[in-house]
Amino acid sequence: MSGRQRILTVFGTRPEAIKLFPLLHALDRDERFESRVCVSAQHREMLDQVLAIAGIEPDHDLDLMRSDQSLDALTAGLLTGVGRVMDAERPDQVVVQGDTATAMTTAIAAYYRKIPVAHVEAGLRSGDIHQPWPEEVNRKVIGTIAALHFAPTATAAEALRRENVAAGTVHVTGNTVIDALHWITGRIAGHSELACGLVEHFARLLDISTLMLTDQRRRAGRSAGARQTGPGDARDYRAAGWRRSRERCWSVTEPIALLPKPRGYAPTPRPTRRWHGRTIPLATATPRRGSSSCSQARSAETE
Repeated sequence: MSGRQRILTVFGTRPEAIKLFPLLHALDRDERFESRVCVSAQHREMLDQVLAIAGIEPDHDLDLMRSDQSLDALTAGLLTGVGRVMDAERPDQVVVQGDTATAMTTAIAAYYRKIPVAHVEAGLRSGDIHQPWPEEVNRKVIGTIAALHFAPTATAAEALRRENVAAGTVHVTGNTVIDALHWITGRIAGHSELACGLVEHFARLLDISTLMLTDQRRRAGRSAGARQTGPGDARDYRAAGWRRSRERCWSVTEPIALLPKPRGYAPTPRPTRRWHGRTIPLATATPRRGSSSCSQARSAETE
């Protein structure tokens, strides 16, 4: 193929944006590619926070977030909306991340047009289509379609091989959330105002030997997978984080230190540096997938 390849990256939630902006930065620096960005806004305000801090300006914004929207309506809007964008952009490849409705419908729309799909954070499996629901089916659909599978761990890569995915299409890349964490902590080092107002809420926890930072607004933060993230007995840990005001608080052990409200992405890494060596960071509360138990904990589609 001659000339620059046009890469269309599609995402719609804050976790996707966090894990994709390092890739978008890399594509912008590489003269071999013309990078185009479409956001579905499956999340709105939380997505916009990350776009602003990372300096990402979408070329297309479907603005699909609606109050109390059903998965049926969301999926239909995504499939037709992303399809229109693909018809206009005519990309050489499409990039999706994770297992959201946005990622799944984008993969299907690309398949209908015979456009290759690259899947970032591929190979996560629980083996149960209802746990997590509906993400387990979403990621299996994407795995069936994708031409390139970027697995975060060797375990994820092996899961793909067990499904007879061609070995040459599977690449263990690590998790891009780590790239995002390094980037944002470097940004904070030069712009300390980005992290204002968060560390003060952790001041009374300085005597705790090991702190688990968790975001309980999301299903992942309250799951069995999240409980099993750290080594040792759960009684050895204390949890600090956010929760939905209308829900009962879950914590590894009481007391939990509740921060007053959800924060943007920029302040979140700062406490993980403050307790460096003594902290288990759950970067914006998505449990790491080093084990099969953690792979079952994912965010709710409509949260």
